[in-house]
Amino acid sequence: MKPTPNEAREHRASALTLLSVEEATRSLLKGALQGLGRRPKSAAEEFERRLRAIYAGARRAARVQSERRTLAELLAVRDEAVRYGVSSPALSLSQIPKDEDADREAVDLWSSALAKTFLNRAEAEGIRPAATASRRRLELSAQAVTADAWADERERVLGGAQREETTYDFLPAVGRLWDARLDACRDCRALDLTMRPIGLDFPGGAVPGRKHWNCRCANVLVFAPIYLGRRRRAA
Repeated sequence: MKPTPNEAREHRASALTLLSVEEATRSLLKGALQGLGRRPKSAAEEFERRLRAIYAGARRAARVQSERRTLAELLAVRDEAVRYGVSSPALSLSQIPKDEDADREAVDLWSSALAKTFLNRAEAEGIRPAATASRRRLELSAQAVTADAWADERERVLGGAQREETTYDFLPAVGRLWDARLDACRDCRALDLTMRPIGLDFPGGAVPGRKHWNCRCANVLVFAPIYLGRRRRAA
């Protein structure tokens, strides 16, 4: 299904916002390797401390921006629904608690793994070779950490929207499109523009942004009139 110009504009804004969060994270991670000292163990400990702070901040930023962009896309869908003749009051969605455990686990995983790899290389070859080898891993981690938090937050917001389908007539007609514009993976490209309503999984239970390591896909929102009778059929 092809998005309307207004929806497509919001989708582009969401992609650019995700990229900006990713780039800000990448910039901070470059500084994590500076001035670590000469002793491998103390350098690795300081490296891990810095990573934990950066990753925690990156996931918070990704969540804030993902929530903002998801709501903007929902409002664009509501506008299209109103033009179609579906009435809707001002939007106020239920709030599902954020998954703070997922954030802690992601921060722990990335920080400890990269610090351990750094330490092993530093003990074998020295601080400078270890730092050089870590730069590419840090760049990739910026993508993975932000995309995962972005995807998790979008699912949280849409979960709140699903609870409100009886209040807002347009919500059952929200289509979730798989958007692979930022991902070169062949499997993700095959799913590009696949549509599902809120509450129904994509093929194989795949989640945009979590289909594979470093997945940069997202689901974007469109008005899908074909779903308008879904609530009545489910009742």
